[in-house]
Amino acid sequence: MKKRFTASVLIFFSILIILMAKGIRYSVMKKTLVDEGVGWYFINAINDSDKPKFGLTIKGEENESDSSVDGNTVAIFKSINFLDLTSYYGFEIYITVIWNLIIFYIIAKHKRSYSMMESIFILMSIAVLNIFNFCLAKEPIQILYFFMMHAIISSKLSSKSKFIGCFLIYILCFMTFRNYYVLMAAFMIFTYFIINKFSKNMKKSSVIIIVLSIYLCIFALMNIAKVVSIKDYDELIRVRTRTSSARSDIRVLFNSSNLYVFSLDYILVLIRILIPVELLTLGPKYFIYAVYQTMIILLIINNLKNVNVINKNAKIALYVVIAFSMGSALFEPDFGSWVRHEAVLFPIYLFMLDFYDNKKEEEKNVEIYNKT
Repeated sequence: MKKRFTASVLIFFSILIILMAKGIRYSVMKKTLVDEGVGWYFINAINDSDKPKFGLTIKGEENESDSSVDGNTVAIFKSINFLDLTSYYGFEIYITVIWNLIIFYIIAKHKRSYSMMESIFILMSIAVLNIFNFCLAKEPIQILYFFMMHAIISSKLSSKSKFIGCFLIYILCFMTFRNYYVLMAAFMIFTYFIINKFSKNMKKSSVIIIVLSIYLCIFALMNIAKVVSIKDYDELIRVRTRTSSARSDIRVLFNSSNLYVFSLDYILVLIRILIPVELLTLGPKYFIYAVYQTMIILLIINNLKNVNVINKNAKIALYVVIAFSMGSALFEPDFGSWVRHEAVLFPIYLFMLDFYDNKKEEEKNVEIYNKT
């Protein structure tokens, strides 16, 4: 008899996790996450008398796209500021309450009860989101796109329509939030063809072919960018070969702009962010990152291994997550940033968590814990 927890019990424990997460954020991590947070810039912009308009990030001149991202972030926060908040801390409380309520709604609506493994992953995700993301920053806006994807995947649309819908959300994010999300859209199509090509006849040699396909995909992408937009090409080279001051910096091993070497470095970075063994050498502070990432990679692997039997929603979620990971490997500067950004995929991970219910017992054989 397997233990399961109803959504209401999970939400109860989530509230405790949120309080704990905020305690960590405002104690041991206050200097880096709060005192040096981008939210102080945003609160000044929000309090400014000007009313920024929501616009496109696709601009012709240098740095205009970044300004548009900040402008869109400020515009959204201003539009939902029904309480006329003027302080950084007031906004964080507001965002924490609203965004967690959306998370609770999704958890409750997704299904009636969750297994132990699912519950642990959900609670850990909520901890990460509330330590790093649910504050006055860009991440609360970023996760809105994945809320929309969750709504699309949860709908009664056909699988084809759901795939197209999620692809278009990536395009929408590219046009209104981050230019590099066009890479996620491209990688989503790539992932679709690769998974459907090899899912029915996966061999050891298939893994080598898949890795080689990813290498060739990046090599081709960079060559196209070099011809179509040298500025974007230079930016892709810059962000992947840069170094940060973070202790968990993701540095490329060869640091070369030669596309043959660059593409190899990309493959290695992709493996490293998905399997962050090197974090274990940085001390206990980074163990939570490693544990969370380990749970995510196991989730991806389990869904890949069972791609022919998981439900259609989980398969679409798998395309979204792998595409996001492939795109992120091109620009994430450090593991802290990576964990913070991948946590916004939480609404999509829920569909992949259903893997743990592939061998479902009848409800009469399952012990449901419904006591708080």
